[in-house]
Amino acid sequence: LLPLLRKAVMGGQQSKCSQCAEMIHPHTTCSKFWLYAAQAAFQNSIKIYTPLMIWSTLMQSRFKPTLNQLLTRTVPAILRSCVFLSVIAGLYPLLMCLWTRSNKISTFAWLMSGFLAGTGGILLEKSSRRVELTVYMCNQALEVLYKMLMVRGFAPKIKIGSEIVLALSFAVINFFYKHYPQHVTSGARNIMKVTVGTEESPDRVERFVSRFYFWYKNKFAGQSFAPTWLFSKDARLGSLSPKGADYDEKTRLCGHPSGCKSYATIGALKGFTLGLAIRFTFSLLPALLKGKKLATLDTWKKIFGATFNLSSLKFAAFLTMMSGGTRFLTCLLRTLRKTEDKANSLIAGAFGGLSVVFFSSTELAMYFVGKALETLFYFACEEGVLSPVKGGEVILFAASTSLMFWASFHEPHTVRPSYLNFLFKSSNAHWAKVYDAYTPIRNATMAGPAEFKDWNEKVGRSLLRKYLGDNTIHTH
Repeated sequence: LLPLLRKAVMGGQQSKCSQCAEMIHPHTTCSKFWLYAAQAAFQNSIKIYTPLMIWSTLMQSRFKPTLNQLLTRTVPAILRSCVFLSVIAGLYPLLMCLWTRSNKISTFAWLMSGFLAGTGGILLEKSSRRVELTVYMCNQALEVLYKMLMVRGFAPKIKIGSEIVLALSFAVINFFYKHYPQHVTSGARNIMKVTVGTEESPDRVERFVSRFYFWYKNKFAGQSFAPTWLFSKDARLGSLSPKGADYDEKTRLCGHPSGCKSYATIGALKGFTLGLAIRFTFSLLPALLKGKKLATLDTWKKIFGATFNLSSLKFAAFLTMMSGGTRFLTCLLRTLRKTEDKANSLIAGAFGGLSVVFFSSTELAMYFVGKALETLFYFACEEGVLSPVKGGEVILFAASTSLMFWASFHEPHTVRPSYLNFLFKSSNAHWAKVYDAYTPIRNATMAGPAEFKDWNEKVGRSLLRKYLGDNTIHTH
């Protein structure tokens, strides 16, 4: 491969790579294409990973990060992730071009190039980070595989599949979190700490919400505008409550210090607060990265407009029910069944997972599926049912990356539009040109399924117009 690589870098003549010049990158030469793709991926990944890593640092440090923590952990993690994404983006077209110089382009070339590119990228990440990336890519690949089977008539089409999947996955995670916490992975444990929390030791956000809740409850209890269901007083338990602040009962099976009503209400308020805080953070950080002046009124209007729109309120309602609903039903089942067992956790978790009705998202559903499967896998390994495979996360990530690259250009109707949009945006529309150039082959090989024709007319054309305008080589 070294002589071919030297020719690709130094020469880059189109005549030596006629196949990829016609079907992959007719707009530029081989060397320019993969160099531009890597550069564009690095630039865009900075915008993607910086808000994510900063938010993760804020959560881990309980919103009190130190300068040393930012410089020694956050900044290297951002750079490592950017290099990871740019290596995959640059290595994949390079391998495709090298393959077409000595062989005819084929399905094997697409899949093998994606596998090697994914392997080269994932090896640059830390082992703990590899698992998270593998779970994400496996979620995408599983969804694509199911849609491929569905298009070919081998699998049924479920109308509310994402809602059912998220409810079942959250029930499984809640079950293990309550009864087998030692088997829960760190990622799933962090999700449950943020959403459901722990009864005995509330986190910083929950303590803040609790102080506000009890202050409001003591100050306005009995007022005409205060909801009676929330501020009803029970004289029998008033003296037993902490500082006389909480007046509702709790069952003897509950471990939380306050009453069940307050415990569930505080959880709901915590979820709503976190939902708006997350949306505010992801609106503020891009403005800072783009160098916008925060002193201007227009900038703050845009930030608050992005924070308090309908989508943000739906996301906040999703976390509200996931947190408060799970707590409420857990306490209710303890009261009605007069016992605390595993069935309570499963039922309450499934009820909390139904919060997806407020914010229906396939991405969220598949994310929770990945966490549930990861938890079940590690539980099976520790119980001796399965045995872990060394380097298995690298193989799974590479195989998933290979499938996603192949499906994005051969069967795009099986891929989420958001993933294709990310692929086109992160490459500064370079992959949009590849998608457009590959249109004749795709139309010839996938002209049968009606889903492809509908997708091609609606989503495919809109994405190309978004990134290429009217300068497309092939019409749909």
